[in-house]
Amino acid sequence: MTEVKDLEGVFQATIDAEQKIEPKDWMPDAYRKTLVRQISQHAHS
Repeated sequence: MTEVKDLEGVFQATIDAEQKIEPKDWMPDAYRKTLVRQISQHAHS
């Protein structure tokens, strides 16, 4: 569980620093799911 917390910390620090998150970067599952849904909706508009 600490590994996930560490990854979440790195992810949040990247976001806070306004750096890019790349597709192959680790991100929380809920974030990835939301991102894929938004991209899919954009493709259909």
